[in-house]
Amino acid sequence: TTYQTSDNGNDVQLGWLAYYYNGDKFQVYLPAAGALWQDFVPTISPYFEGATGANNSLSSFGESNPIYKIGLASGGGLGFNYFLNDKLTFSAGYFGGDSFNPQDKDGLFNGEYSMLGQLAYQGDKFQLGLTYVNAYIDQGDEANGNAIFDTLVGTSLSRNPFGASAITNSYGISAAIMPSEKFSFNAFGGFTDARQVANATGDDKDDAQIWYYGAGLAFPDFGGSGNLLGLQAGVEPYVGGFDSDTVGQKNPISIQGFYRMAVNDNINITPGAIYLINPNGQDE
Repeated sequence: TTYQTSDNGNDVQLGWLAYYYNGDKFQVYLPAAGALWQDFVPTISPYFEGATGANNSLSSFGESNPIYKIGLASGGGLGFNYFLNDKLTFSAGYFGGDSFNPQDKDGLFNGEYSMLGQLAYQGDKFQLGLTYVNAYIDQGDEANGNAIFDTLVGTSLSRNPFGASAITNSYGISAAIMPSEKFSFNAFGGFTDARQVANATGDDKDDAQIWYYGAGLAFPDFGGSGNLLGLQAGVEPYVGGFDSDTVGQKNPISIQGFYRMAVNDNINITPGAIYLINPNGQDE
């Protein structure tokens, strides 16, 4: 439900590799494989964010705002955090979507890409993040992972609304309130405007409006130290409509609950359940 989304044919693969430099005012992130925005950008999702490792939320969608799943790279890029003060952080980054494939119309700077900018406030009891992502997505073959939202977040139409390449501009807001050490509430919302670069015939272009939002309740140390009870509900990315007046999708609702039990310092067991309504934007 997080990163276990493909069949590698029993091949040994490098899942993730990155270098960090931590300074007093700067943190630099240099990914070589499996770049994730969550690796360095504050996602304003305490207790749910698991960096696609299934340590907290049961699903990739439940971890944090889906805007952080846009344009993830198989290869490299560059990111940094600039700490304006002890609570305010400016983050920015660039990923080359197909940088593992350095050839014409591919590579780090000559093909699919995503660029992120974010301003985040992280206080003791309140956090807020404002995020913008611009991306070019080569959607000629979604089977190879060229989708607007990676890790299978969202409906298939929201991941590939045109069957052709797209330019996207995305805007997100995420917030969290932590009135005590035993309780946290977080919420997020986002909008992606996707513009078709060219359709199958090279004729008219189209625009798609993609929406997503959700909220969660977390109860740290519920029933014991290191335990975590989480409840989350939201609407995964879906196409609300096209400029061509094509009918949009129904809301794909995701509801989940989980209870992580700390057996010891090294082992957690997390039973839980996920319930989906209109999972692909249609009655199912």
